[in-house]
Amino acid sequence: MVGMFAKAFEKVRQWGNDLILVASIWALLGAAVLAAVWKYWTQYAPLITAGAVGFVLVFVGIVAYQILRRSEKAVPVDVENIEATVRRWADELGWGIQRIEDTGAFFALKFTLPSSSESFVVASRMKALPRYLAVVVAVRLTADDITALNRLPRGEANAFASSIRLEMSRAKIEYRNLDLPLTEPLSLQRTLPITAALTEDSFMASVHSVITAKNLLSELIVNKLRIPAGSHG
Repeated sequence: MVGMFAKAFEKVRQWGNDLILVASIWALLGAAVLAAVWKYWTQYAPLITAGAVGFVLVFVGIVAYQILRRSEKAVPVDVENIEATVRRWADELGWGIQRIEDTGAFFALKFTLPSSSESFVVASRMKALPRYLAVVVAVRLTADDITALNRLPRGEANAFASSIRLEMSRAKIEYRNLDLPLTEPLSLQRTLPITAALTEDSFMASVHSVITAKNLLSELIVNKLRIPAGSHG
């Protein structure tokens, strides 16, 4: 019985866009079942009826929730509601949210992903690009890694930096401070137009793309530094 109800609830969730049809089907099925129960199993009828009423109440709650969610998502994304919208998406995904100060931005939100306390991105609406949402991830390098990279011969350093730029371009990732010798923290970025076409899915895809690019860049740097020092000359 519990398994049947669980499957029913899952169907209701999946058919959120056809709530009236689903409600009508359940109403007809419920009425038919209760009619049969009262006719053939009278001794169990009160208990089953009470259960059915409880099920209907839960069902109505799910329907109301789906309608509310659909009405929220129906509001087009624009520059006025982008911060609240991004906050809501992150909250629904279970991400940690922290507002950070950035004088160059209308807002900047730091999101910590539940997979790792070290995996975080910053989403901001920059004053220089007011109609765009920037999704940025920092690339953390140790002092030893930075020193080792900066000691590469000029030709080798330029070739390595070019190979990294090529990989980022293939992934359609913007980059900052990707010049050797390194003097500023590295960062990777995707920039999204703030329009009605911006959705939770496209936002999540951008977050995952910058994190994937960060992991790739870190791997390229680590592999480069594992080359024996004698091979650099």
